[in-house]
Amino acid sequence: MNKFQLLFSATIFSVCFFQSQTDVSTLENLLLPTDTFYNASAGGNGFQSGNIFYPCTYDTTYNYWSAGFAASTMKDSITSGYTNVYSAKPASGYFGSLTYAVGQQYAVAHLTGLSAGDTVIGFYVTNTTYAYNSMRDGDAFAKKFGGSSGNDPDWFLLSVKGFKAGALSSDSVYFYLADFRFTNNTNDYILDSWQWVNCQPLGAVDSLFFSLYSSDNGVLGMNTPAFFAIDNLTSQANFVGIQEISAMDFQLFPNPATDQIYLNAKKEINFPFIVSISDGSGKTIVTGFEIQNHSQPISIASLSAGYYFLTVTSGQKISHYRFIKN
Repeated sequence: MNKFQLLFSATIFSVCFFQSQTDVSTLENLLLPTDTFYNASAGGNGFQSGNIFYPCTYDTTYNYWSAGFAASTMKDSITSGYTNVYSAKPASGYFGSLTYAVGQQYAVAHLTGLSAGDTVIGFYVTNTTYAYNSMRDGDAFAKKFGGSSGNDPDWFLLSVKGFKAGALSSDSVYFYLADFRFTNNTNDYILDSWQWVNCQPLGAVDSLFFSLYSSDNGVLGMNTPAFFAIDNLTSQANFVGIQEISAMDFQLFPNPATDQIYLNAKKEINFPFIVSISDGSGKTIVTGFEIQNHSQPISIASLSAGYYFLTVTSGQKISHYRFIKN
């Protein structure tokens, strides 16, 4: 096995009437133009991507986004202040994608469809430009993290809990969006890139509940802007079927790839295989492509950069893989 084959290997074991796969909420299906956002100001109560529904509330009396999540393609990583509340600091979604979600204090994401009541594997998170710049520089409401000396032990924390059957779990997943508590100040940071948050310790849930905490607080509560950005929320999607899924071993390589990918299969598995490729929103890009031998390449040169899903079918056997196109 070469070094590329080691990058990606998956096995689906023999089971009857049950299949498990993941659902990735990429938000690209929303088809928002670049440098725009959805905040329900024109109507609606949220948006759906994959098996996740993101509630969104707009206050028509005072004309502001008052609760939940907003979908965004904003790229302003420079402008400070509340007028730039919908921008993520990296100026794009995860892995350079166009669309991401901005959440505010006490936002909730609901699992739907095949993911309802199942496990959330995790998501990518980063700071918004508004929160990042406020912590970096300070503003009229919030302090500069670290203070004038740089020694103040400031922090900004995201907490994630799960709802199941209407009850809020006591289990939590914590992630620091900024942390200045280190003895060595060179280790202090304010997050400006996309980082993975593992939510599997929460177990099976119906919804996720997000809350923010900071070391900077006043008489009215937290001074740090209570916003964060997330992307690629990934959940387990289990479903009952009538087909028996037999063991299939493949190595997909290279991964990431630029022009071509290959499937290395067990010798005892008979060719041909039928391959299809779908994008992160679930839209099928390639369908019915037949693989005749181990050395036959699958061309991905025409695909845009991002995440894709490859499905291999052979008779009553099926396997699912995720790969990255550079």
